[in-house]
Amino acid sequence: LGAETLARLDAFLPGPWSHSNPADILGDADAARYARALEIVAEDAGNDALLVILTPQAMTDNAAVAEAVVEVAEKSGKPLLASWMGGDGVEAGRRILARAGIPCFNYPDTAARVFARVTAHLSQPPVSGTCAVDERAPDLALRVIARAEAGGRVLLNEAESKQLLGAFGIPVVRTLSADSEDQAVDHARALGFPVVLKLCSRTLTHKTDAGGVRLALTGEDAVRDAWCEIRDAVTVRAGAEHFGGVTVQRMIADKGVELILGASRDAQFGPVALFGAGGVMVHVLQDTALDLAPLDVDQALRLIARTRVQRALLGARGSAPLDMDALARLVALFSRIPLALPQIAEMEINPLLAAQDGFTALDARIVLRRNL
Repeated sequence: LGAETLARLDAFLPGPWSHSNPADILGDADAARYARALEIVAEDAGNDALLVILTPQAMTDNAAVAEAVVEVAEKSGKPLLASWMGGDGVEAGRRILARAGIPCFNYPDTAARVFARVTAHLSQPPVSGTCAVDERAPDLALRVIARAEAGGRVLLNEAESKQLLGAFGIPVVRTLSADSEDQAVDHARALGFPVVLKLCSRTLTHKTDAGGVRLALTGEDAVRDAWCEIRDAVTVRAGAEHFGGVTVQRMIADKGVELILGASRDAQFGPVALFGAGGVMVHVLQDTALDLAPLDVDQALRLIARTRVQRALLGARGSAPLDMDALARLVALFSRIPLALPQIAEMEINPLLAAQDGFTALDARIVLRRNL
């Protein structure tokens, strides 16, 4: 803290305050004292971000303090994190901070690690291995979004999601939508057996949970049976209104490693990229890593290295290593799509099949932002 900041704090804080950074404004601090101290510290040009810690005493009104912090944060514009210690007793304050988009943690050391990660990310030098996306989104991607918005939808179906990703050069398996049994059979013939049928829905995103996936269908009768099975399963588990037909795609027989790629927008930090082990067990394995987007190739390689699944990609149990540079280029490209399309709220490829002959998005989901 600068000399002027210390003098301003001295002028109104009780004598025993810490007189240094961190500024301990004492346990009896009320919302007004928090607000004034935070305003003064935020105006100090010598700091770039703020962490507000509340350790409640008997007289502390944690909700009032949270409201005061929100008001100052909106004025200052500096990145701000909070740590509201006290368990359920400070839940009211945490909810106020959350509604304002201020990340709040149970303990200050967690918040400090977040600051350290953000600082490390922003301090990385520029590298030559960039993966640029044209600022102008491809016309096909814009048409896909316009069609969904015209229908009042924010959820793209699987075929639309793959169309959009493919327009940016993401390798996807060809996927066709079918509104009837006969159309599903026609698509299967055109693609070649064996095929996969998956639920097409404007509302449901977890197709497996709804009974909406049938694999390795080798003939027309199997396709018709699969259509009926998916329709009936969705009707029983979710309701007939959630069934919108199916998608048809070739069954990919190549063995490989199933990965997940994700991108979303954090209210405080902006676009965030995710990489990890994918497939239907993604939530069980919990092997993913996050970083701020966009990524270049070197940053993508570092993101991949933070996951356990990297060991499988580098070659395990006698298998040959995969092309890690090509994978990093793909991850970097994927992370940059939301910059070209601000209409996107979140997107996911799961699974991305990583095999010796390349990488292919087998399933994809994109959600658009409301009222952009």
